[in-house]
Amino acid sequence: MSINVDWKGLLYRVAEDAERQFASRGAKITICIQRAVVEDVGLQIERTIERDGIEHGNAAKIAGVTVFWIRKLKPLYIEPTSELPFDFTMINELVSVQVGLAICNKYFFDAGRKKAKVNDRVLKDWLISLRYNSHSPHSSLITFEMLASEK
Repeated sequence: MSINVDWKGLLYRVAEDAERQFASRGAKITICIQRAVVEDVGLQIERTIERDGIEHGNAAKIAGVTVFWIRKLKPLYIEPTSELPFDFTMINELVSVQVGLAICNKYFFDAGRKKAKVNDRVLKDWLISLRYNSHSPHSSLITFEMLASEK
């Protein structure tokens, strides 16, 4: 089975965007992506979608499952020689949520709908929760379904 969402391409793009965002705040960082872990993420996404019977699920469902597995398997790390003026350990959580939003915005919305986005306060709370609390693929899936709903 294969999903029709280029989450890997979005992962690499979002990681590059995150580097630029950190640079705008005075940080000189390199985000490294472990390709073997990315492949494992893909395998787990496929298994979860197949197991849960959401082969034909919408992009919000795919986004939730993708966020769960990126966050769980942690394929990203900040190069140790990077210069951060602040302590930041949640790169996998940050990038995974941004990938989920990118999936929704690229595949779920047509030109006439508003884009899914999260304000900074909610994003910070969400990242902390993803980092330190238990989450399931289903909880992330439901979160993106709510973000992507029209009402």
